[in-house]
Amino acid sequence: MALVSRTLDFLLREWLLFAYSILFVLLFVSYHPAPSDLLSYIYFRALLSIFGFLVVVQGLSDSGFLRFLANRAALWSGDARAFALASVFATAFLAVFVTNDLALFTFVPIILAAPLDESLKFRTLVLLALAANVGAFLSPIGNPQRIFLWQMSGLSFLEFLRPFVLPFLVLLAGLVGYTVFLIPHVPISPPASKIPIHRRAARQDAVVFAGYLLLLFAGQWAVAVALALLYFLIVYPAVFKRIDWPFVFLLLFLFTDFGMLSNHFNVARFIPASILSSVRGTFLASAILTQLFSDVPTAILLSQYSHHYVAIAMGTTVGAMGLIVASIANIIAVRLSTERRKYLKFHIYSLPFFLFALSAVLLFL
Repeated sequence: MALVSRTLDFLLREWLLFAYSILFVLLFVSYHPAPSDLLSYIYFRALLSIFGFLVVVQGLSDSGFLRFLANRAALWSGDARAFALASVFATAFLAVFVTNDLALFTFVPIILAAPLDESLKFRTLVLLALAANVGAFLSPIGNPQRIFLWQMSGLSFLEFLRPFVLPFLVLLAGLVGYTVFLIPHVPISPPASKIPIHRRAARQDAVVFAGYLLLLFAGQWAVAVALALLYFLIVYPAVFKRIDWPFVFLLLFLFTDFGMLSNHFNVARFIPASILSSVRGTFLASAILTQLFSDVPTAILLSQYSHHYVAIAMGTTVGAMGLIVASIANIIAVRLSTERRKYLKFHIYSLPFFLFALSAVLLFL
């Protein structure tokens, strides 16, 4: 009975993982993909970079550094709104230089450890997901599909970036206003007791974290992951027992499920060629399909039917601000929240901004 109870608890807690594992089985039976095809659907750079972050961040959490930093940052801000605004700006800024999911891995743990009530904490996490996608909107290297589309376009870095500047400023201004609307001006209460911290471990882990970020920024993701994993295998191997393994498997299922779906989806049957021949039509098709297939598979799929690579980049990044499955970044932001019905509530806050972003960017096309 205890085993059954634990299994039911796990399935209820990890229902998203369970749902995508079932979808994997159904798609596999329907399409019979070869093992090589399944492997081609997995973006190993993103997967391994995220895995490295899971390990490093768990080490920082175990040392007490994240709770210490979160409380210092929250108390320095003085109130929930200022803390949320600072977090939103920091996430958006970092997402310009590294991919949106990696920017979230930097700041989400700080929000989770902050002395905020669960409702404010959850709204701040959703705002961080939006901020990561807004920041990624500006940069050709802001998320994996933008890197792919930039390379496909043949444009220089500045040529590809230029059409995004003005829409980005509008989206950022809108996000600031949305943050002010969602987060009240209330003081943050200090923790009741002193935050315990293992100073030596915290200092070492902080150095590893900073080095990890710098190597990723320099494009040396394989070196970053290898060094981080080697460090923790030698110094603190227990961290591997504590990382979010269900999330790792959820990523694998997301990659393979969306890969199979997009690979067998005939765009021409559902979207007239006349729509994909125009910039606006391509943008709207990208934003809508992203809700079905997620951002990276949609970008790869539509690049076979349209050469409006900038419009596809705009559409998939705006689309990532919609449904939670439209971007891995969204799942990263709220997965560890203890808010009840978090996946449903995510859409209460994300969809209004998605509609604003869709309308705002459309005006520039």
